[in-house]
Amino acid sequence: MTRLLVLFALIAVVFWLAARRAADLAARLGLRRSDPARQEAEPQAEKSPIESMVECPVCGIWQPGRRAKGCGRNGCPY
Repeated sequence: MTRLLVLFALIAVVFWLAARRAADLAARLGLRRSDPARQEAEPQAEKSPIESMVECPVCGIWQPGRRAKGCGRNGCPY
């Protein structure tokens, strides 16, 4: 019985530490829980720090989609 209690205590400590680390990571990344109504009101681009990348068909350089700048070569669409 004692072994079972010790095992349960160890599992509880591991889960507690994992939840604490996840909360610290979310705080460092600026993620936070908020109500669903507020999340729906915010535009999708502001909620996600991830931005799509586009490749220049002329030179092959990858750039952020909304901030793509021309590479200076002939035929560059940016």
